[in-house]
Amino acid sequence: MIKIKNFIFILVILTSIFVIVACDDNRQIEEKPSTYQQIEDVSSPISLEKKFIPPNFGVDEFKVNADDKFVEFKISYRISPQLYDVLSKIDSKYYFELKIPGNISSIINKDSTGLVPGAIMEFNSLHYIVTLNLDLEKPLTTSDIKEIVQNKNGYGLYIYDQDKDAIHYFDDVELFSTIPK
Repeated sequence: MIKIKNFIFILVILTSIFVIVACDDNRQIEEKPSTYQQIEDVSSPISLEKKFIPPNFGVDEFKVNADDKFVEFKISYRISPQLYDVLSKIDSKYYFELKIPGNISSIINKDSTGLVPGAIMEFNSLHYIVTLNLDLEKPLTTSDIKEIVQNKNGYGLYIYDQDKDAIHYFDDVELFSTIPK
């Protein structure tokens, strides 16, 4: 009788040790993929594609100023906290370009502003202004200036990533700025 009790006791002890060791090995196996996933996420580049769309990005105001030899475009924009975090991770490298509509392009003889860097992420701000300037080759008349300043429809806004690849386009900045926040 004592031998059977000892045998059962030893069997229970061995079974318990086996179960504990097996569970510990499973836990280690389960933890390894998540560690691998974290390493993979850090090494992969961060994409801005589909990040500069509402509600992550919005234009609050689009202003156009001009004199006889110079046109200035100011775009007040806002970003979401999520987009701010993404931009902070890539050192805030993104660019804007304004495509000039045909009726204004014919006056100033330019189709676009060229690329201008977006704001650097500072002080946890979510509101920024980008200024895009054009120096003109020939002086504008008073009526040309009036046309440029008053007619803000049809300007297209391109947004580029850190590699200067286009990632988003808005057909009409003025119309986009009127969308409720």
